[in-house]
Amino acid sequence: SSFDRRTGFRTRALLTAPVVSSGGVVVGVLQVINKITSTRNGDTAWFCDEDEQVIHVLCGSIAIALEQVQESNNDAIATVETKKTISEIQERLRQAQARATEALGQAQERSMILLSVAQDLTNAHEEQDMFKSVISHMRQLVTAERGTLFLVDHETETLWSMVAEQTQKIVLPIGQGIAGHVALTQRRIVT
Repeated sequence: SSFDRRTGFRTRALLTAPVVSSGGVVVGVLQVINKITSTRNGDTAWFCDEDEQVIHVLCGSIAIALEQVQESNNDAIATVETKKTISEIQERLRQAQARATEALGQAQERSMILLSVAQDLTNAHEEQDMFKSVISHMRQLVTAERGTLFLVDHETETLWSMVAEQTQKIVLPIGQGIAGHVALTQRRIVT
């Protein structure tokens, strides 16, 4: 891709999913790149159904958190709603933890990571720190080299990277590139 040519990075596998608000509007895109393999022969590892499920749950949680951050910025009375939303996020993450325990062979490790995500969403005071931590945990859950959270700016019709690990800020038009296509179509892409 042009990004790989510009940065010298080599994308072999990726999983990209929309972050959709409760109103059905794409507010962001979550992307993980290059599943880490434990084989020594260097074969490309591909993201699996379980990885997609984890990303789907995290997209929902991130959407709720983003909506709450936006509401908090606009409304000084948001404290009660914030606690309610955090409780809802914690419950969704507990449910995800239960599903992960059932569906994944490394359930204990993943459950601990999901619990860490719930704690980060609950305890973070700065949204940037909160989402950096969530992306870091997400990479652990799906064993990926990199993770990015893009947010949609509907006024400029662009995506911008709120969290972009190991690279500088990325801005691209909705519809351009894989993340832009996911934002436009609201469909996951796994390669």
